[in-house]
Amino acid sequence: RAKESLPLDLHLDALDGMAFIYDDFLSSYVPPSVKAHPDAAELLDIQEETAAFVEDPARKLLLFAAPAGAGKTSYALFMAKRTRFLNRLWLFVSLPSVLEPFAKDSLVRHVMKTFGFEAEQLEELRSRPLVLILDSLDEVQIEDEPTQS
Repeated sequence: RAKESLPLDLHLDALDGMAFIYDDFLSSYVPPSVKAHPDAAELLDIQEETAAFVEDPARKLLLFAAPAGAGKTSYALFMAKRTRFLNRLWLFVSLPSVLEPFAKDSLVRHVMKTFGFEAEQLEELRSRPLVLILDSLDEVQIEDEPTQS
């Protein structure tokens, strides 16, 4: 008999159960204070802005750009921990771990392998609110960079 995959909810509960790995780190985490623009006078409530973005189905892409060590990854882990509050599934992918991260379907294959999703579970995920965090873009090695002429 062929191997049957877990129902998606059970699979996601198992993944959520692994979040304890970050509990100690996140217990003393203080979310950053940021500005919408470096020249802005006032600080932005980044948690409120992130939550508003995630809850708005019309908004598709949010980019956090800052120098190395500024806390982007820590903030992403902090917000992922608040999954239930935002009623979204969060998947965290470190791009340097993806073989050919810019190739067609490469990211999908990586998510399936890393998180153990079967094809039917992945199809079911398409109907759920999902936040996909792609981390460490600056660390990806680009093959065959174009030469300057």
